[in-house]
Amino acid sequence: MSLASFLAELGTWLPDESKIKCALLVGSHARDQATAESDIDFVLLCDMPQDYVDDVSWARRFGAIRSTHIEDWGQLMSARVFYVSGLEVEFGFAHSSWLDLPLDDGTAEVLTGGYRILHDPQRVCAGL
Repeated sequence: MSLASFLAELGTWLPDESKIKCALLVGSHARDQATAESDIDFVLLCDMPQDYVDDVSWARRFGAIRSTHIEDWGQLMSARVFYVSGLEVEFGFAHSSWLDLPLDDGTAEVLTGGYRILHDPQRVCAGL
């Protein structure tokens, strides 16, 4: 699956996920510097990020899963999903307060590395 088709599928899922307040594409794909080996990185802001990390069944919507790994980055928890297709996607989940000013060092590092707002119906990311 290409990035464009993955983003299209994500775009059809996000409006149905009322818990997700904002979705960002971050990292090399957001900077248009991805290579064939690059994973796809997202930050998804919501009130209950642990719900998405505890039960990753939602990730099956995007393809058959080979394996998943949970990563704890402090304010952000990631579900790293390895799809049978070979695609590697890091879904980072954090509370909306992840964007509170002043930004913590980890948040600032992620955003400085490049981001693109994909979904923000409540304008949570408007200040970026």
